[in-house]
Amino acid sequence: PHDVSVFAEAPLTVRAIPVEGFRFSYWIGVADSLITSASLRLARPPESLTAVFVPDLCPRTPGTVINEVLAKSKAGNGDWVELANTTLDDIDLSGWRLRDARDYHELVLPEGSKLPARSYLLLDDLPFGIGNDHRERVRLYDRSGLLADAYAVSRNETSADVPETHQRDLDGTWFWAPGTPGATNYRVASGEDALISYDPFGSCLQLRDFAPGATQLRFVDMAGGLVYAREVYVEGAEFNVTVPNLPFGCYAVSVVGADNTTVTRQLIFGGR
Repeated sequence: PHDVSVFAEAPLTVRAIPVEGFRFSYWIGVADSLITSASLRLARPPESLTAVFVPDLCPRTPGTVINEVLAKSKAGNGDWVELANTTLDDIDLSGWRLRDARDYHELVLPEGSKLPARSYLLLDDLPFGIGNDHRERVRLYDRSGLLADAYAVSRNETSADVPETHQRDLDGTWFWAPGTPGATNYRVASGEDALISYDPFGSCLQLRDFAPGATQLRFVDMAGGLVYAREVYVEGAEFNVTVPNLPFGCYAVSVVGADNTTVTRQLIFGGR
C-alpha cells in the first residue's frame, strides 16, 4: 500500500498497472467501479482506494476461468456460474472453491471433479445467491487456496422471458446476452443485420442474415498471413460453415456477403 497526499478538491487521475502474469480486475473504494477500466478520473479523491488484480487467465494463458454468470434473474431462474477449461488437457477441480463477496459463502467441489479439455462445467446448485450490484464478486480458488479467477458483477436489466447472463469473450472482456449454460458463449459481430457466431472449441461458423448467394470466407493469422479461404453459397437465414482443422490460435475471420456486407471478428479457433 502507498499513502499519498493530495488536495481535497483537486481532480485526480490514477491508473492500475499490473505486474507480469496478472491483470487489473476492479477497484475498491469507488462507488461506481468500472470493471474494465484500469484508469480512473476522480473529481474528489476518496480516503482509500484499492486496485484488485487477478491472475491473467485469458484464452492465451492455460487455465480454468469463470466463463458465464447468471445473477438474480428477473425470469426467476436460480443463480449459476459456468466454468470453462481453456486448455487442451483435462483439469482436476477436486477441492476447488467458489465464493461470492463473502468468504463464508462457499461451494467446495468434491473429490473426483474433472473438467475435460476445452469444455464447460455448470455450477447450478449453489449454496448461496449472487447479488446483482457492483459490490458483488464471484471468486474461484484452486485446491491450494490461490485465486484462479475473479468476476465483478455489474447490473443489467433482463427480459422476463429470456434471462440474460454476463458472458466472457475471447479477449477477456464481458458482454450481456441470452444465457448459454454449459455451451459456447454467443456474441455476435454485426454489419447491419449480418451476424457471425462461432464455436471456439469446435470447427463451425454460423452465418446469420447474410444475403443469399456467393459469400467469401477468409481466415488470417496474427502475422497477417492468409491461412484459409473459401467461397460458400449462403441459403437461408442461418447457414453453417465447417472449417478444416486449423492450428490452435487466434485468427481474424472476415466474411463478405453477396451484397458486399462485410463482417470481421477476431477469435480463437482450431486445434481439435
